[in-house]
Amino acid sequence: KLKKKPNVVFVIIESFGGRFFNPKKDPICFAPYLDSLKNKSLYWKNCFSTAERTFSVLPSTLGSLPYGAKGFSEIDFLPEHLSITSLLKSNDYYGSFFYGGWTGFHGMERLLKKQNIDYMTQHYPAKYKDKLMKKDANGFSWGYPDGEMINRSFEVMDSLQKKPMLNIYLTLSTHSPFSIPNKPQHIETIKNLLAKNNKSDQLDDILKNSDPYVSVIYADKCVKKLINTYKEKGLYDNTIFVITGDHFMHELGAENALEIYNVPLIVHSPLLKKHENFDAIVSHHDVTPSLINLLKNHKLINTPTIFDWMGYGLETNNKINNKFIPLMQNNKEIVSCIYRDYFYINNELYRFKTGQYIHPSKDEGMKKKIAERLENFKKVNYNICSNDLITPLEHIFFNQELKEICKYSSPEFETEKSVDKKINTIELTKNYKKVFFDFSLKMSYQDTLQNPNIMINILNEKNEKIDYFMFKNDKYVSLHDKVNKYLEFHITRTIDNNGKLFNKKNKLVFIIQDVRKEIKMEKFKIKIQGIE
Repeated sequence: KLKKKPNVVFVIIESFGGRFFNPKKDPICFAPYLDSLKNKSLYWKNCFSTAERTFSVLPSTLGSLPYGAKGFSEIDFLPEHLSITSLLKSNDYYGSFFYGGWTGFHGMERLLKKQNIDYMTQHYPAKYKDKLMKKDANGFSWGYPDGEMINRSFEVMDSLQKKPMLNIYLTLSTHSPFSIPNKPQHIETIKNLLAKNNKSDQLDDILKNSDPYVSVIYADKCVKKLINTYKEKGLYDNTIFVITGDHFMHELGAENALEIYNVPLIVHSPLLKKHENFDAIVSHHDVTPSLINLLKNHKLINTPTIFDWMGYGLETNNKINNKFIPLMQNNKEIVSCIYRDYFYINNELYRFKTGQYIHPSKDEGMKKKIAERLENFKKVNYNICSNDLITPLEHIFFNQELKEICKYSSPEFETEKSVDKKINTIELTKNYKKVFFDFSLKMSYQDTLQNPNIMINILNEKNEKIDYFMFKNDKYVSLHDKVNKYLEFHITRTIDNNGKLFNKKNKLVFIIQDVRKEIKMEKFKIKIQGIE
């Protein structure tokens, strides 16, 4: 039983697939520490990432979120949503993201800021200058090796002295070109492991393509170092570690299209009552729902009563299998999914018992059922992400009072080309820390020019313009070529006060700007809410 809020630590290992724990794949286990750790933990061998590259791992693992058109974190204006990051932040956790590379990669920084992360490793002191991974021919380096990133994380933690903690580690060293420090030392580790397992005759084959294996040996040592340091600092006993991979290691070649998504999932903690390995099918979408339920059921955190997760928790009953897991390819298409113990891809159906071996299925009825469900999901995914319909504001800001500032509905109108259309002006009667804008539009136009800008000008009490904002989303930007047809748009935006924007007596002026085509507006509704 949890008696106090535990630290929660995510360790997401780059390119760490399930094959590294499969004795049929390689002559030895190249992650001996993690292989041992999984037997002292809760371990799911049939865990799946939701995409074949890194872009989905943070949205799925931290927020159990949908995919958007090109990955959730790459949506231009991120929809409001819940996540373990934001929920623990609202319960006095201090959240940190530790990474050796550029935090803007795949929109990670925007996503984590949206989720109210407290700290991100965007700066490494001068003493780390010579620790960078090797640069390629174009002068590019992915960043700092995992060991240095872990060293930096403890420097930050020591300086902050914050508890309880949510720490998120995303590693780099197992990414090609596999720039690993002290490579000869790790080659020796491989030789010793082969000798210990009477497999020394296979050394030459491994050395022909040694870099991927060396990188895993190094990553394994780094995770061991991380957990041991938590022990040395007296943090281990009250910490839950969640260890997984972001996707398969592509450089080793996949057995089939499903193996690309198969990753191990280890939940390790001295707080566990027992250790167990599971065959049940789970995904990254299931991690946050289970962790939040655990903390909520122990009355350690306050949460909204309703969640809008993609997953519904980590399954521990090996006989129950009803998971539906859409899978996004690197080209951002969704043509495959897992349903129960079926794998569907490009109108082909397979069955599997583990994530690395599949065999064809001739069940046409099931294939049709899964194909229809996947098509329905893609429509829903696009709709809720492009129209910000994931989670109502009252669920996200469950512990704060939302005040209605304005509700406005404009009568039908038409615009003229090259003439800005002023819609309404609102004067604020109070100061607000944060303001939420919600636009509902229904409009038709006669040509295919770019859609005009929907914007607000913010004026101070002297009627001086202090800022302005454009309101768009992917759907509003892309749907501009369907003429003489009414299209509906739902656009939302959250804007912080930043000390001056939403103070008492400031004015919000709503305008349709840059009108280069004739528009018929059947519906133009504005709803504005704020937090004082």
